[in-house]
Amino acid sequence: MLLTDSPDGQLYEAGRLVPPGRYLRVGIYPPIEVVLQDFDYLPASLDGHVALYQRVEPAVLSGSDCTKVRLEE
Repeated sequence: MLLTDSPDGQLYEAGRLVPPGRYLRVGIYPPIEVVLQDFDYLPASLDGHVALYQRVEPAVLSGSDCTKVRLEE
């Protein structure tokens, strides 16, 4: 997936407050999908690297090719 596939064409760093939606961590395989139901912070990588995410449309994700993470309180 290219950055141009992102609806807003932006990359977001972990720890940034973002609007609800689906975000895909870039630069890793398999990719990690993060689903936010409300405004929330994108999770850190916990591997010593800066995690970058791009917002994606639900139709862009194939489901079987990524790890899904749902953040809940």
